[in-house]
Amino acid sequence: MSKAGSQQGVLHKLVFELRYDYGYTYLDRAGSTINDILRSNAGWIPEGVNPQQGVLKHIDSEAIFTFGPRKLVLSQQQSEKIATLMPLPDFAEMANKLARTVRGWLQLAEEERDFTRVGFRVWRLFEQESLESAKKAIRSMGILSEQHFASLADVRSVDEVSFNVTIDRPVCKTRIAVAAVEQSIQVDPATVKQALQIPHEFSHDQVEKLREKIKAKKCLQQYPQFAVLVDMDHFVDDPDYPEHLDIVSDFIVPSDEWGAKVAVELVRRS
Repeated sequence: MSKAGSQQGVLHKLVFELRYDYGYTYLDRAGSTINDILRSNAGWIPEGVNPQQGVLKHIDSEAIFTFGPRKLVLSQQQSEKIATLMPLPDFAEMANKLARTVRGWLQLAEEERDFTRVGFRVWRLFEQESLESAKKAIRSMGILSEQHFASLADVRSVDEVSFNVTIDRPVCKTRIAVAAVEQSIQVDPATVKQALQIPHEFSHDQVEKLREKIKAKKCLQQYPQFAVLVDMDHFVDDPDYPEHLDIVSDFIVPSDEWGAKVAVELVRRS
């Protein structure tokens, strides 16, 4: 079993998307929508607005929310400041509340099926010792073996294997992509330097530096330098939203519970 096989994976990125037709009331009500979000939801600040989209940022979680005439998107991704993403139920509730606000201001008709697609995407990272170890782990899953290429001319070896498959489930469709990745998060060099310092370099009264050292180490531990990335995109085309599909209980939470189990099982086989 690979190193990643004993882990539950690190949540790296969350994305909720709701697409719709007939949302051009946005051009008249973008400001009113933003004002409603700011008044009703603590922690959001406006990042900009133009005829294509309005953008807001959540200070505590660094989540980004955008909305426009054709879709709305809520996302959160690991960064140097945010090493651990918000709990899934909290993300789901945030998505649900923001979608409800936009739906009201843009006058999206419930009975006319204005909504064309709802999607929830999750990136999980399973740590590996090297990029080659990550590639080997994927080959070991048995999704596509080197024997498939044995009869092809001029093939000396298979250097890298990734796969992408879409499955149809009772609740939604799910696209699963697996690939070997090298850390892409840019950590400030000062943070790295701070994390590498040894304790005896600090005097006893340098408490603040010690705190920074602990924070820096924790930050770096959350970002696997090499990993197997399991990317799951759950989606429903022409959803019966909001009448018969609840974003929290019917879609995001159960999709992630299913996806987490599948992701762990895939990597466990490697």
